Amino acid sequence: MQNPLVTLHQRRASSQRAMALAALRSDSSLSVRRKRYNAHMDKARAAEARARQYAAIPSTEHTHPETRATALSLIEPRLNEWRDNPEPAEARELVGLICMASALGALSLQDQARIVTHFKPNAPEARHA
Repeated sequence: MQNPLVTLHQRRASSQRAMALAALRSDSSLSVRRKRYNAHMDKARAAEARARQYAAIPSTEHTHPETRATALSLIEPRLNEWRDNPEPAEARELVGLICMASALGALSLQDQARIVTHFKPNAPEARHA
């Protein structure tokens, strides 16, 4: 059974490619058509990359060292990027990836706890009255 997040991102990529082609046929100047086409194709490539990331997490009932390593190798770089530049959309994507890996048994409770403690942006110091 294919992961539903893989299917979702594949569909998003397909729709972005369709919008890119539609942008080429629109009644606009060449520079506007090119700009819209490139924007849609960038989104399609990003969706395809996310689909590949979700597909890389094996669906197993038992946690194997390879499964854990694969899950952590997908999550940790994204977590470090998010800590440097926290954005809500990236956070939602990262939380989804962590939850899916946890649900598939790819992360141990220690891994989950370690990730959660690092999943806090550099918060400003509390203000005192």
